[in-house]
Amino acid sequence: NLVYRNRSGIGVSSEDANYPTHDVWVYNNVVYDNNEAGCFLWDDALRPGRRGVQNVVIAHNTLVGNRHSLYLAGTENTAEVLNNLGHSTDASVYHDAVKSSVSLRNNVWLPTARGFVSAARKDFRLAAGSPAVDSAGPVPSFRDDRGETLNITTDFDGRARVSGRGPDAGAFERH
Repeated sequence: NLVYRNRSGIGVSSEDANYPTHDVWVYNNVVYDNNEAGCFLWDDALRPGRRGVQNVVIAHNTLVGNRHSLYLAGTENTAEVLNNLGHSTDASVYHDAVKSSVSLRNNVWLPTARGFVSAARKDFRLAAGSPAVDSAGPVPSFRDDRGETLNITTDFDGRARVSGRGPDAGAFERH
Protein backbone atom coordinates (compact mmCIF):
# COMPACT_ATOMS: atom_id res chain seq x y z
CA ASN A 1 0.00 0.00 0.00
CA LEU A 2 0.97 3.59 -0.56
CA VAL A 3 -0.64 5.71 2.19
CA TYR A 4 -0.09 9.46 2.47
CA ARG A 5 -1.54 12.80 3.66
CA ASN A 6 -4.10 11.45 6.13
CA ARG A 7 -4.57 11.96 9.85
CA SER A 8 -2.78 8.64 10.41
CA GLY A 9 -1.54 5.90 8.13
CA ILE A 10 -2.14 2.18 8.76
CA GLY A 11 -3.71 1.05 12.01
CA VAL A 12 -4.58 -2.16 13.77
CA SER A 13 -7.21 -1.77 16.45
CA SER A 14 -9.52 -3.85 18.60
CA GLU A 15 -12.68 -1.83 18.99
CA ASP A 16 -15.34 -4.41 19.77
CA ALA A 17 -15.53 -6.15 23.14
CA ASN A 18 -17.08 -9.22 21.49
CA TYR A 19 -14.52 -9.87 18.76
CA PRO A 20 -10.75 -10.10 19.08
CA THR A 21 -8.37 -8.60 16.53
CA HIS A 22 -5.55 -11.05 15.93
CA ASP A 23 -3.10 -12.58 13.46
CA VAL A 24 -2.49 -9.42 11.41
CA TRP A 25 0.57 -8.62 9.26
CA VAL A 26 1.34 -5.08 8.13
CA TYR A 27 4.31 -5.23 5.76
CA ASN A 28 5.93 -3.72 2.65
CA ASN A 29 4.00 -0.44 2.86
CA VAL A 30 5.15 3.09 2.07
CA VAL A 31 3.47 5.53 4.46
CA TYR A 32 4.37 9.21 4.38
CA ASP A 33 3.30 12.75 5.30
CA ASN A 34 0.49 11.78 7.67
CA ASN A 35 -0.36 14.22 10.49
CA GLU A 36 0.02 11.68 13.29
CA ALA A 37 1.26 8.10 12.98
CA GLY A 38 2.67 6.12 10.10
CA CYS A 39 1.57 2.81 11.67
CA PHE A 40 -0.33 2.37 14.91
CA LEU A 41 -1.78 -0.11 17.37
CA TRP A 42 -4.66 1.47 19.23
CA ASP A 43 -7.73 0.92 21.40
CA ASP A 44 -10.26 3.45 22.59
CA ALA A 45 -9.56 3.83 26.32
CA LEU A 46 -13.26 4.47 27.03
CA ARG A 47 -14.46 1.45 25.01
CA PRO A 48 -11.55 -0.97 24.67
CA GLY A 49 -11.81 -4.01 22.46
CA ARG A 50 -11.37 -7.61 23.47
CA ARG A 51 -7.84 -8.27 24.82
CA GLY A 52 -6.21 -5.61 22.64
CA VAL A 53 -4.65 -6.67 19.35
CA GLN A 54 -2.90 -10.02 19.39
CA ASN A 55 -0.14 -11.55 17.28
CA VAL A 56 0.54 -8.53 15.05
CA VAL A 57 3.65 -8.19 12.89
CA ILE A 58 4.64 -4.77 11.53
CA ALA A 59 7.63 -5.34 9.28
CA HIS A 60 9.52 -3.84 6.34
CA ASN A 61 7.55 -0.60 6.11
CA THR A 62 8.96 2.75 5.02
CA LEU A 63 7.51 5.53 7.18
CA VAL A 64 8.60 9.10 6.31
CA GLY A 65 7.38 12.54 7.34
CA ASN A 66 4.76 11.32 9.80
CA ARG A 67 4.67 12.80 13.31
CA HIS A 68 5.54 9.35 14.69
CA SER A 69 6.66 6.39 12.63
CA LEU A 70 4.99 4.10 15.15
CA TYR A 71 2.27 4.84 17.72
CA LEU A 72 1.51 2.17 20.32
CA ALA A 73 -1.48 2.57 22.63
CA GLY A 74 -4.11 0.39 24.24
CA THR A 75 -4.03 -2.55 26.61
CA GLU A 76 -2.82 -6.14 26.31
CA ASN A 77 -1.38 -5.89 22.79
CA THR A 78 1.12 -8.41 21.49
CA ALA A 79 3.18 -7.37 18.48
CA GLU A 80 6.53 -7.65 16.77
CA VAL A 81 7.77 -4.49 15.07
CA LEU A 82 10.85 -5.14 12.99
CA ASN A 83 12.87 -4.07 9.98
CA ASN A 84 10.99 -0.80 9.47
CA LEU A 85 12.64 2.35 8.17
CA GLY A 86 11.46 5.75 9.27
CA HIS A 87 12.06 9.44 9.61
CA SER A 88 9.55 11.29 11.81
CA THR A 89 8.82 14.93 12.59
CA ASP A 90 8.61 14.02 16.33
CA ALA A 91 9.67 10.92 18.27
CA SER A 92 9.95 7.90 15.99
CA VAL A 93 8.14 5.65 18.47
CA TYR A 94 5.38 6.82 20.79
CA HIS A 95 4.72 4.02 23.30
CA ASP A 96 1.76 4.38 25.64
CA ALA A 97 0.53 0.76 25.57
CA VAL A 98 -0.01 -0.91 28.96
CA LYS A 99 0.10 -4.58 29.93
CA SER A 100 1.43 -5.19 26.42
CA SER A 101 4.22 -7.23 24.90
CA VAL A 102 5.68 -5.32 21.98
CA SER A 103 9.07 -6.33 20.59
CA LEU A 104 10.97 -3.67 18.62
CA ARG A 105 13.90 -5.09 16.60
CA ASN A 106 16.14 -4.03 13.72
CA ASN A 107 14.22 -0.86 12.92
CA VAL A 108 16.16 2.07 11.45
CA TRP A 109 14.97 5.47 12.67
CA LEU A 110 16.72 8.20 10.68
CA PRO A 111 17.47 11.65 12.15
CA THR A 112 17.10 13.18 8.65
CA ALA A 113 15.37 12.03 5.47
CA ARG A 114 18.66 10.92 3.90
CA GLY A 115 19.40 7.52 2.46
CA PHE A 116 16.59 7.60 -0.12
CA VAL A 117 16.85 8.08 -3.87
CA SER A 118 14.90 11.35 -3.50
CA ALA A 119 12.76 12.03 -0.44
CA ALA A 120 11.76 15.40 -1.93
CA ARG A 121 10.20 13.61 -4.94
CA LYS A 122 8.73 10.89 -2.66
CA ASP A 123 11.06 8.26 -4.13
CA PHE A 124 11.81 6.26 -0.99
CA ARG A 125 13.82 3.52 -2.67
CA LEU A 126 17.18 3.11 -0.95
CA ALA A 127 20.19 5.07 -2.15
CA ALA A 128 23.70 3.65 -2.11
CA GLY A 129 25.13 3.98 1.39
CA SER A 130 21.75 4.14 3.10
CA PRO A 131 21.91 2.93 6.73
CA ALA A 132 18.95 0.66 5.93
CA VAL A 133 20.95 -1.51 3.50
CA ASP A 134 21.66 -4.98 4.98
CA SER A 135 20.47 -3.78 8.42
CA ALA A 136 17.34 -5.92 8.81
CA GLY A 137 17.05 -9.24 10.55
CA PRO A 138 15.02 -12.32 9.75
CA VAL A 139 11.26 -12.07 10.03
CA PRO A 140 9.71 -15.05 11.75
CA SER A 141 7.25 -17.16 9.82
CA PHE A 142 3.71 -16.19 10.61
CA ARG A 143 1.06 -18.81 11.19
CA ASP A 144 -2.47 -17.56 10.84
CA ASP A 145 -5.61 -18.88 12.52
CA ARG A 146 -6.29 -21.20 9.55
CA GLY A 147 -2.92 -22.90 9.96
CA GLU A 148 -1.29 -21.30 6.92
CA THR A 149 2.36 -20.29 7.22
CA LEU A 150 3.37 -17.02 5.58
CA ASN A 151 6.78 -15.45 4.92
CA ILE A 152 7.91 -12.10 3.56
CA THR A 153 9.97 -13.01 0.50
CA THR A 154 9.53 -9.91 -1.70
CA ASP A 155 9.65 -6.13 -1.28
CA PHE A 156 7.18 -3.36 -2.18
CA ASP A 157 8.09 -3.72 -5.88
CA GLY A 158 7.74 -7.52 -5.84
CA ARG A 159 11.50 -8.07 -6.03
CA ALA A 160 13.40 -10.60 -3.92
CA ARG A 161 13.62 -9.46 -0.29
CA VAL A 162 17.32 -10.33 0.16
CA SER A 163 19.87 -8.79 -2.23
CA GLY A 164 23.25 -8.60 -0.57
CA ARG A 165 24.53 -9.74 2.81
CA GLY A 166 21.08 -9.57 4.36
CA PRO A 167 17.65 -8.00 4.00
CA ASP A 168 17.28 -4.22 4.01
CA ALA A 169 15.07 -2.30 6.44
CA GLY A 170 12.02 -0.65 4.96
CA ALA A 171 9.67 -1.50 2.10
CA PHE A 172 12.34 -1.55 -0.60
CA GLU A 173 15.30 -3.88 -1.07
CA ARG A 174 18.25 -2.17 -2.76
CA HIS A 175 19.18 -4.20 -5.88
